[in-house]
Amino acid sequence: MLKTYEIPDIYEVDSTVDHLKMNVRKEFGSGSYFKINVSDDITFYKYGVEYNQDLCLVDKNKKDMGFSIIVVQEGEFKHINSHTSTILNPQNTYLYFRNDERTLNLYKKNEKILVYMVSFSENFMVNYFCDEKHKSFINKIKSYQKACSSEFVKLNFNVRNLFTGMTVLDNWTKELLILSNAYKLLFVCIDYMEHNVKISSNEMKYLHEVINYIENNLEQNLKVETIAKACKISENKMQKIFKVYFEKNVYEYIVEQKMKLASKLIKRGELNLKQISSKLGYSYQSNFSYAFKKYFGVSPKSFFKNR
Repeated sequence: MLKTYEIPDIYEVDSTVDHLKMNVRKEFGSGSYFKINVSDDITFYKYGVEYNQDLCLVDKNKKDMGFSIIVVQEGEFKHINSHTSTILNPQNTYLYFRNDERTLNLYKKNEKILVYMVSFSENFMVNYFCDEKHKSFINKIKSYQKACSSEFVKLNFNVRNLFTGMTVLDNWTKELLILSNAYKLLFVCIDYMEHNVKISSNEMKYLHEVINYIENNLEQNLKVETIAKACKISENKMQKIFKVYFEKNVYEYIVEQKMKLASKLIKRGELNLKQISSKLGYSYQSNFSYAFKKYFGVSPKSFFKNR
């Protein structure tokens, strides 16, 4: 079972620089974490680390309810909260709307991680996205997130060189360049969402019908053909919509919803694992345990002990 750490356990502050820099303690690996406040509402982060063991970092800090743009250049890690699990892959960009709950990040041994992140405050959202056009951008993202059952919106582009090549700049010019690139990155994301995420009202109608049917019948051993028939949609069309908007098929979505419900039931502590397995439509507890561990990275028994 992975041991859970908090940031002060893993990192130590480097007091030789003006901005916040934290170095990985030698017993855990190598690398650094940077944080630069480039304005009152925009913060830049850089994570360049490599851990010498599999580990789990917990974030218990109270978060500003804004959003972040995360650029994963190297490495892969898993983000987990109380109801969902998301793998962040290299060479991808993600939009992430923060919420005020405990989250976990799972890292693999000897996996080199290089991540750039720009965070925009809730105050920035209120002031910048105040007109109808910008509000529609936020609403589109949130509808997409709800449909995908994820805090993250994966954007199919990479901005590899946007934040590289700044080591030779002094602090003032570096912060100015970061601020400029932060706005450029925001523009690219808005433009991408406006022109590439096409959600027709008809498809969204089918999407919500299928989602509602699945959520109301999680105790059953759901079949794709049964869902399609109940929602009066062809299997091919249903699978196509899920692939386009969720980047997963209907079966994968069903498993995800079952696992989210399983984690909630385990935390309540009212049912044992066998009862939970049966409640979620699994004929065999071993099948449930396999699906749970594949999704969360830990067995339901370990999850139950540490709830």
